[in-house]
Amino acid sequence: RFIRPLVRGEYNVFQLFTEPGAGSDLASLQTRAAKDGDGYIIDGHKTFVGNAYDPEWFWLLGVTDPEAARHHNLGAFFFPADLPGVTVDTLDLMTTEVKRVVYLDNVRVSGEYLIGGEADGWGVSQTTLEMEHGGGGGGVDLVRRIGQIIEYAQNTSVSGQPLGKQPHVQRALVDLY
Repeated sequence: RFIRPLVRGEYNVFQLFTEPGAGSDLASLQTRAAKDGDGYIIDGHKTFVGNAYDPEWFWLLGVTDPEAARHHNLGAFFFPADLPGVTVDTLDLMTTEVKRVVYLDNVRVSGEYLIGGEADGWGVSQTTLEMEHGGGGGGVDLVRRIGQIIEYAQNTSVSGQPLGKQPHVQRALVDLY
């Protein structure tokens, strides 16, 4: 239901992991996902997420069992971003990068959006972040590809001038690198 549209880039998704006070320590999250009938009530605050586009879906980690040990107390959820109780604001940063803050105030999320079991969020997140953390070997291939792009820009001319000599291409290559 979700994988095919995600792979095709059909969804704008925000990864709601980082929280004020928790930083990148996912095991110390404070956002709560309390069981309520066949769903969950989510309350919390996520920061430094997304980009300039508006989200259609959220990928969230929340505490489903506050009494359980770290790494055994989280649930992973993938749910629509337009549910009642969701507020998305833009952070006022001194950078050119746009980052957002998301407030979740009594957001009712259906149980169908729980990915894995109620206490499997840590394992689900570690699996989905494996590539980002280098476990999938993608980083080595990415470095090679960036080198190929730089070489292409150096050796390809447009109107008699190498692409790599054009200021806007140079800026894009620096950002990519």
